[in-house]
Amino acid sequence: YRFSGNNKDTDTSYMIGCLIGNGNFTQGNYIGFTNFDDDIINEFKRCVDSSGFGEFKERKRAGHFAITFPSAKYGIKNAGYKEFLRIHGLNPVTSHFKEIPSSILQSSNSALAAFLSGIFDTDGYVTKRGIEISSVSELLVEQIQVVLLSYGIVSKRRKKMVKYKNSRITAWILTIESWNLDLFYHK
Repeated sequence: YRFSGNNKDTDTSYMIGCLIGNGNFTQGNYIGFTNFDDDIINEFKRCVDSSGFGEFKERKRAGHFAITFPSAKYGIKNAGYKEFLRIHGLNPVTSHFKEIPSSILQSSNSALAAFLSGIFDTDGYVTKRGIEISSVSELLVEQIQVVLLSYGIVSKRRKKMVKYKNSRITAWILTIESWNLDLFYHK
C-alpha cells in the first residue's frame, strides 16, 4: 500500500504515527492506544473514524483506548485487526524494534508529514534545546532523522541511559534545535 495525499490517507498516516508513538498491537485482537491529552485523543479518534478500518472505544482505565475490528466485516475472528496491520506494514513488535512502515516511507509528502505530526504529538516534547523525541528503537530514531532531513530539517541524535523498571536501558534522543524549529513547524 502506498499513501497518497488525500484526506483519508493523511488521516490514516497521522493515526499510524500516533500508534507508533503510543500504540500497542502485540496483544489481543485490538490495537491499544494510551494518551491523556484531549486534543490528541480527539484527533486520533477522528482519524480512526475516517479510516473506516475499526471502531474507537474507551477502555476501563483512564487514558486507555482501543481500536476494535468487527469480525463480521471480514468473516473471520481477528481478520480486521490482522488485515489492518498487514496493509499498513505494521509489525507487532516491542518498543525496541519499532520502525516507520515502508508504506509511510514511500508515501506522499503530505502523508509523511501527517505521520510525523502523529509521532511527535505522542512521543515528542519541548526542552530548552528545542523539540525532542525519544525511543528505545535506534532504527526508528534514525528513520525519523532521515525523513526530517528530506524536508531540510537538521537534527542531532544521541543516546542516553535511562531507568526502566529495575534496570537501565539505552534510549535514543533526536533533537531539533531552535534554529530549525520554524522550518519544522511549517513543513
